[in-house]
Amino acid sequence: MASNNGSAVNDLKNAYKLADKKAILTKIKVLIDAKKFDDLLIFMEKHQKDFKIPAELIADMLLQRGEVTWAMKMLARMPSKRKDEQYLLLQRIGRYKEAIDLAADRKDLEALEDISSTLLEPTLIGYCNEKLSLLRRK
Repeated sequence: MASNNGSAVNDLKNAYKLADKKAILTKIKVLIDAKKFDDLLIFMEKHQKDFKIPAELIADMLLQRGEVTWAMKMLARMPSKRKDEQYLLLQRIGRYKEAIDLAADRKDLEALEDISSTLLEPTLIGYCNEKLSLLRRK
């Protein structure tokens, strides 16, 4: 299927008179629903020049379908300038520790404080406070 992704998009586009962006997003949804994640990565790389496909959009689509592992892979592809969205997506899927670690690795004190304000579990609060105190010392 990976080899004819381009023709599949063109077929969708022509059959339903879809705009390029809509055709590409439709194909992405089809690949996610079919759980063809390797094909999805190939497709994204191939069409990245035609339409800048936001990794956070794909991660969100994957999360909606319960594909946490693949959503995490998409989050890793996000540009660092979109880091606030990464933290929010990680928190949304219950990956608080990963959100804390990511913020701490980036030395993002503000993000750590924001994450800390949303935590309810005492062990995570302690972990986040530990990371905050380490960053404040530096």
